[in-house]
Amino acid sequence: SPSFSILKSGNSYSTNFDISGYKPSGTIKYVTKSGNDTTGDGSSGNPYRTLTKADTAGANVVYVGQGVWDRSDGFAANFNPTRNMSIISLDGAGKAILTRHATGLSWTQQSSPNDNVYLATRSSVRTVIDLNAPRRSGEYLKDGVTKAPIPLSVQTSISNCQANPGSWYITGSNLYVRTFDGRAPDSNILVLLIENIMAPTNSVNLYLEGLEGWGDCLARHQPAANNTNTFAWKDCAARFGGSAANGLHINNIDYCYSLNCEITDLSSSVDAFNYHSDQAGLTTRTKFLEVGCRSRRIGLSGATNNNGSTSHDNCAGIRIGCDHQQSYGPTVGDVLGAHTLNFNVTGGNSLAVNGLSKCAFQIGTVSTIDGGNSKMWLYGSTAASGSYYARVQAAGGELYSDPTFTNGSSQGDNGTITTI
Repeated sequence: SPSFSILKSGNSYSTNFDISGYKPSGTIKYVTKSGNDTTGDGSSGNPYRTLTKADTAGANVVYVGQGVWDRSDGFAANFNPTRNMSIISLDGAGKAILTRHATGLSWTQQSSPNDNVYLATRSSVRTVIDLNAPRRSGEYLKDGVTKAPIPLSVQTSISNCQANPGSWYITGSNLYVRTFDGRAPDSNILVLLIENIMAPTNSVNLYLEGLEGWGDCLARHQPAANNTNTFAWKDCAARFGGSAANGLHINNIDYCYSLNCEITDLSSSVDAFNYHSDQAGLTTRTKFLEVGCRSRRIGLSGATNNNGSTSHDNCAGIRIGCDHQQSYGPTVGDVLGAHTLNFNVTGGNSLAVNGLSKCAFQIGTVSTIDGGNSKMWLYGSTAASGSYYARVQAAGGELYSDPTFTNGSSQGDNGTITTI
């Protein structure tokens, strides 16, 4: 198990946890946009062109060059490595963008009155991104410089698509797109499919660093059997995913470490950071550490249980300096016997309808494994404005909070909060 300290200075908390010790090592391969799978040997001076080639060449460590990697030059869909692997952005955080973008689409302009709309044949679309469109103010990719894209708005008819610049509509295998500026779709239009970038079920150790994942499941680990493996990721982001799984989907592994990672814009009824240990007969339960992590715009409109960060099934976790807001449910919520320590964590601005689910922090429900209560401790934490409740202690939960807790919520708390 890892050894690290949580340090306190005034009302601020930090940690000396070193994630570098969780990078698998071994055979190293490089992949760049200028590489070649036939004449390359995967060295830094003669790299491969595709991530799949690096995998079939037996790489334990893959350095990925900058650029947007689509479904033809990335890993195969539902990538399930058979060996311990580190996958690292070669040129720094946010420079390598792994997507499930479908290339080779042919677009046909529609006739009046929908002549700003273009049609392509493609089914199973998650969302559409226009790299040329205006970007989100104040939010950046993990490089800290490039503004984050805003997905095109999804519509329910061709006429609605015509009426809304920067939108898309799909019926069957007919995909309609209206660009924000009226141009024909070009190489800057990314059509992200309902496919997992990664879906590991093998018992391996995985490490990701500096990657942007656009589409379903960059960060996932769900082995089929009890194991003592780790999943670790640093300076990564998972964006524009949906119903295939949560942003970070962890189940039945021993340790999960998240350092300065971000999850945004999940368009279905899912969570951002999600931890489970739901397999019967486990001898170990998932332990997790989140440091400096962030989530925004999580879940499906009208939902009440889509969370920013949530743990279940007797998981044990620590969050330090995290910021989870704008989810359709409790922004930080732990249930089913989970125990968490939360230091300088901000939750709130829940998008759920008013009620117990529209809260910053929620704890509740008894474990189905040993019958114990769920427990949450808050130290130096904050409820951002906009939630109906700041803290909710539901049945089967125990919530402990130090007196420095900052309540920016309109309705205060629900349940009994024990001051520590």
